[in-house]
Amino acid sequence: MQRKLRLFLFICLLPLVLMACSQEESGIQVDKSKIKKISLTCLEGCKQMQVPPFQTRTFVDPVELSIFERALNESDKLGGVVDYIPYFTMEIVDQKGKRTEYHLNISEEKDRTGLIAPLSGIGALQLNQEMSEELRELIYGKMRAKHLTGVVISKQMVDSQYRVLVIHGIKSEVVMRIKSEDRLLTKAKSEKLDFAQYVTDQSTFERMQRGQVVDIQLADQEQYDMGIPIRFANEITVQSIGDSIFEGYIIEISEKGLTMVWGVEPTDVLLKTKREILAIPNIEALFVNYANPNAFSIGDRIKIWTTGMQEDSFPGQVQATKIVLLSD
Repeated sequence: MQRKLRLFLFICLLPLVLMACSQEESGIQVDKSKIKKISLTCLEGCKQMQVPPFQTRTFVDPVELSIFERALNESDKLGGVVDYIPYFTMEIVDQKGKRTEYHLNISEEKDRTGLIAPLSGIGALQLNQEMSEELRELIYGKMRAKHLTGVVISKQMVDSQYRVLVIHGIKSEVVMRIKSEDRLLTKAKSEKLDFAQYVTDQSTFERMQRGQVVDIQLADQEQYDMGIPIRFANEITVQSIGDSIFEGYIIEISEKGLTMVWGVEPTDVLLKTKREILAIPNIEALFVNYANPNAFSIGDRIKIWTTGMQEDSFPGQVQATKIVLLSD
């Protein structure tokens, strides 16, 4: 009894200041079979950490959901209004799409008990020591990120998730030359390359473009959809300018840049018109914005470095950061 009282006083005093610490018996009753997913978003307390564990993290694994279920169902209820600095927003989505939000306070420090509170702060739940350690391990242990580098193939919305398809172990210029997503995935499977769809936030999703080289901070969770791994990314960042590289032949020069192609015979470049060349089956072409296009001639074989951004047109439009003339 004394141990329970000491633990209760500890959570009331550290790290929170409680305006009321009266205790009630029951928690928030939820059924894990009705939970579709739970998402945590890093808030003020989390961001103040030296190394926050993630920006946003979504849980769908039944074992992980059961940990949250027990935390909600088995914790002691605190009466009154609770004043605290929130660590995470915890959003619960049920099978019908209904969303409920709470604050989850669980620090990285061992032996510190946690708290779950409605956004109003009224009716908070005090987590016991065992429950606190399970959540701490789930958030700060298994979820310390791995880092992977890959190239964006495509992106799409699936079940309200922002997914970016990324292939690893391949160069950006290869992705840009092979336009077909199916061909790229076939190549990945035949060469045993790693690829996956990464679930990310809306802002990152909107910035991603095909062919960009990205660095992925990977959360420790994976599921599958139609045979493709689905992974949750804590963070995706675009690498610095100059990541996308192309080689080809110049077929036209203008004031603003030049048009280059590849997948074509050198004789075609010299003997055919631009329209005839672009009509060749499976031809790949780019219009390259460049400050000094007159430094080159039609028929030159060149290598270009771009910003990694490409407009979805034909020919695709890119901004070159560097162009080098290649010898035949």
